[in-house]
Amino acid sequence: MDSLKSTRDLLQVYMKHLDKTVKRDHATKRMVFLTALSAYSRNPQNLFLKGPSSTGKTYNVTQVLRYFPRSDIWMLGGLSPTALVHDYGILIDSESGKEIDPVDDRPQKEDYTDDRGRPDKHAYQAALKRWRDRLRKAYYLVDLERKILVFLEAPHPETYMRLRPVLSHDALQISYKFTDKAAGALRTMHVVLKGWPACIFCTTDADYTEDLATRGFTITPDLDPQKYKAAVELEGAMKAYPWQFDLDQDQKFRDLQAYMDVLTGRLSLTNQVVIPYAQELSHIYPATLPRDMRDYDHFLALIEMSCLLHLFQRPFLELDKIQYWMANIRDYLTALELLQSFEETTRAGIPGHIVAFFHRVLESFEGPVRYEALAEKHNEIMAEQVSKKRLYNYVELLRDIGWVDTAEDPEDKRRRLVYALKRPESRLYSSLRQSTPFFHETDFQNWLEGLKDYSSPETISICNNLQLRERYAVCRNPSSDLESHFKATLFQEEYFLEPFKPEQEAKPEKSPEISSDDEKDKFAGLSHLEVTLRAKFSKGTQHDFAVLAQQLDPRLTESEAEHLFSRLVDAGAIAMDPEGWWRWIR
Repeated sequence: MDSLKSTRDLLQVYMKHLDKTVKRDHATKRMVFLTALSAYSRNPQNLFLKGPSSTGKTYNVTQVLRYFPRSDIWMLGGLSPTALVHDYGILIDSESGKEIDPVDDRPQKEDYTDDRGRPDKHAYQAALKRWRDRLRKAYYLVDLERKILVFLEAPHPETYMRLRPVLSHDALQISYKFTDKAAGALRTMHVVLKGWPACIFCTTDADYTEDLATRGFTITPDLDPQKYKAAVELEGAMKAYPWQFDLDQDQKFRDLQAYMDVLTGRLSLTNQVVIPYAQELSHIYPATLPRDMRDYDHFLALIEMSCLLHLFQRPFLELDKIQYWMANIRDYLTALELLQSFEETTRAGIPGHIVAFFHRVLESFEGPVRYEALAEKHNEIMAEQVSKKRLYNYVELLRDIGWVDTAEDPEDKRRRLVYALKRPESRLYSSLRQSTPFFHETDFQNWLEGLKDYSSPETISICNNLQLRERYAVCRNPSSDLESHFKATLFQEEYFLEPFKPEQEAKPEKSPEISSDDEKDKFAGLSHLEVTLRAKFSKGTQHDFAVLAQQLDPRLTESEAEHLFSRLVDAGAIAMDPEGWWRWIR
């Protein structure tokens, strides 16, 4: 477990271990993991898993959460307000702030006697009156701090209304009252919800989560036959060799779980993350819509979660004896690569299979089209067969978000035609990627200088990390040990990036020559395209890989290029390096 404290890319370590029981779904697993970790931060996040049933939403969540403390996880079904209170509420005395036990703390007759030891009815009645008055003023406290709430089903509408301000982080304490029927009588219950939990919704119900579309991330598990085949083969392996999947015998799992116990035990609301490049990032972050303000906050939260996961590896700033953990550029790259996977589903608030229907089916028609033609095209190129009635629902969701509209069929006024509306392309990921790097050595120097405006230089210092604990004082002398060391080592390693340029050859049509036996072994079993990709693709993003693959083989569709990438990742041929780039590793 101690070795994990010095591992540069812990997220990749957890995901590689998780690959044993969860095939593909690379982005979904990462989002569930970081969302769960956010429960222990100052800014817990919400995640909405949308998509058809039986696509692995709940399975992804339950497998990822095995690494986290069980006592912090609430697996919830169709939760009503009374169930929330009775199952998780604690009765609190409003005056003392201490817990009340409704049974043990109730006055007992035998405890009230006079000087002769006889029952004192008047004293007992007075105590009982004070007890009832105490109960009347008491309230039920539901402590949500450091909790991971998993909604397996859509919560009761009234429960959702009570939780909405909590999910929006409107206030740290929300108070409300409702009527409860107990022992045949109605009584008013005062409830206080304390703190903000991390919430994960595993529901196919799109209506009740529509209002929450801007309050978190929306993602859909992979929907392709290769994933389904891999899942079936995994199930076969688990039945044939169950001992290989026994967590009690898995030392690696115990180490990862132990690290998470130590990490979450150390994390608290006092752990603050500083992102030195956040201001420069805000300058290049596209913001034209009202929801961009919330989306930027969520994006920064992903950077913070990656930083907190590496709490033992990250530098930290001490300013007036307060510690601030410093997010580095790898944390930004982790968030950026995830953004590519959830940008459209989050900003549109619709499941990934409907986004795929829009791009691959509807946009393939140049003008208005009938539902019959859409159904025929969909069932021709997509894995799942759907009816025309199902497509009506898809189109209605797309109309609600302004991606499509309908018009009267001039040949038959009883019919409606569907056509795609002109809309801006997904711009966040591409815009941010093209603007990387945006934080340079002079920017870091300016940030350091700015610290002196908030405290005297003698009270400011930076430590390498919790392992090395090499401290460098910030002082006004430009040749200080901090600046000379940090520029030469820490800054270069943690923040400085060369401009992004995928390493590709100018002439992709020529295959690499294979000379030695070692080279022949390396390329054995690879297709001609994969051999060429190995030579031309040195590092980059999943999108860069797919674009290059389509350039090398124009017959490839975007989906096929993505499937090739996922297959190579599953096979361990491609992996993400500590700087956040995908590379060939064997």
